[in-house]
Amino acid sequence: MFRALAVHNFRLYVGANLVSMTGTWMQRIGQDWLVLQLSGAAAPRSAWSPRCSSRPPWR
Repeated sequence: MFRALAVHNFRLYVGANLVSMTGTWMQRIGQDWLVLQLSGAAAPRSAWSPRCSSRPPWR
């Protein structure tokens, strides 16, 4: 199907990337859920969650 998957290192890369993206997705869902639970408001404060998570930590 995909010739690139015949290369062992590429399969490792794809597998690790899949695990990493799944973890990132789970973290974002959990963070948004936590903000929603703590704030009690659906729209206004939940909009801050992605903005705060994407800023550099030194600012």
